[in-house]
Amino acid sequence: MLIPFHPGEGSQLFMSSDVDILLTNPSRLFWTPENDNDHKQTLRKLDAPITRYVLGIYRKIAGIPPLKSDWDWSKSWEENITIGAMPSKEQLWIGRLSITLLLPLTLFFLFKTTKTVTNAWGGLLAILFLGTNSIVLLHARRAMAEGALILGISASIYSFLKANKTPWLA
Repeated sequence: MLIPFHPGEGSQLFMSSDVDILLTNPSRLFWTPENDNDHKQTLRKLDAPITRYVLGIYRKIAGIPPLKSDWDWSKSWEENITIGAMPSKEQLWIGRLSITLLLPLTLFFLFKTTKTVTNAWGGLLAILFLGTNSIVLLHARRAMAEGALILGISASIYSFLKANKTPWLA
């Protein structure tokens, strides 16, 4: 792997098990006061679900199990490896692939948006700038929320520009 592992990727891969729950017993994902101290319920309150669902879907398609344990920031690197919080190469690879595959969609929506506002050359220039940005190249390839976030932003802006024709999309 050319990109160093970030413990936040471990948390997202750990929470990708929500897809398994969604497919078998979705009511277990509902917030309940009795489970307020449950670590997974706390993470569900903190993070948007899209990233973990994308990761979980690709993980299930690949037949890879979810990460056993969440990364514990109060423990050492070695302790986290011992408790199973370090993803396997397969888990990390499929997680990163699933988020990286969102980037072409991001660039598509950015192109369509910029083309609507300017012209095709403006759209090409916009995707060139975003697609070669070092921060985007790093973060849109990690199994974290940034890839889904920039896709959501670019798709939202495009849908707002098209709201007069397709208000339901916006």
